[in-house]
Amino acid sequence: MIPALVAAMLALGTPTVAPTPGTPTAAPTLQAPARMTDGSRIVLHVEPVAARPAVDRRPVFVGAGIIVLAAALWWNRRQRDRFDREESRAPRPARRRDDDADDLHAAARGDRAEPDPTSTDRRSP
Repeated sequence: MIPALVAAMLALGTPTVAPTPGTPTAAPTLQAPARMTDGSRIVLHVEPVAARPAVDRRPVFVGAGIIVLAAALWWNRRQRDRFDREESRAPRPARRRDDDADDLHAAARGDRAEPDPTSTDRRSP
């Protein structure tokens, strides 16, 4: 297969393409040697300078959020302390005695009192 391709290329010849200006060629042409000049014939293209990017304000927003959060927590703590002081000064209302509290505490301890047979209460012990 490869010898057939080589034979076809030799028979047909290689295509010749005229080199375009500015494209390097395989065989260098003779040019005049490089010389030092004053650079008056050199043309530099002007590239526009991009405008300054906008200032990133995210760190400022994060800092402001932290300060607002700290102020809210400080105010909340101050209010809670004030309410605690006011509650400690005010007299506490008398609590209503819970009738079942003694029975519930006894049941939690495991002390079972025998139910009163004369009671009309139908609750189970």
